[in-house]
Amino acid sequence: MKASRLTAQGGMVLAVALITLLIVTILGVTGAVLVRNDLRIVENIESKEALRNMVESSVQEAIDRGLLTAATPDAFDGNPCPFGVDDIAQISAVVDSRCFDVNGDGSPDDVGVFFTSIDCITSEPRKNLTLDFTDPDEMSCFNPGVYSLCADALWEIYITAVDRTTGASLQVRQAVGSLVPLATIGTVCN
Repeated sequence: MKASRLTAQGGMVLAVALITLLIVTILGVTGAVLVRNDLRIVENIESKEALRNMVESSVQEAIDRGLLTAATPDAFDGNPCPFGVDDIAQISAVVDSRCFDVNGDGSPDDVGVFFTSIDCITSEPRKNLTLDFTDPDEMSCFNPGVYSLCADALWEIYITAVDRTTGASLQVRQAVGSLVPLATIGTVCN
């Protein structure tokens, strides 16, 4: 009888051990799934933030290179992305583009920043009193009288950034103000 009681107790212990093992396994698998999902969320956030930084960099570079005041935008020196409208569904047209080499292979084909629309919304002649004479660009606008030879223009830029590696994409609508010579304001701003 002792032997059968020991066998029954051994069976109970084994059953409890198996149930405990099952519960620990379920908790482990659930924890791994939660961690994997959290990592994906963090990767998506990082990808979007990286794209946002590349968009800001491209906008600043475009402004510095005169994209907004050019009759034919080509701020990035004819260096278009090797992928374009046909590769990316959400882009209908490209005014100008800038590509980045993210993986360090020497080929700027990882992230594309596509300027899809650049529109001058409004412009207003700048008064001489508001010019910053410590800035050479603004100083060159000086004209005797009330108004200078430049105008403040407000631009609306639509940009789509795409990361081919991660599949992340970002669409940005940004307003940009710039000082534009009155001689060219009529051709770039209505």
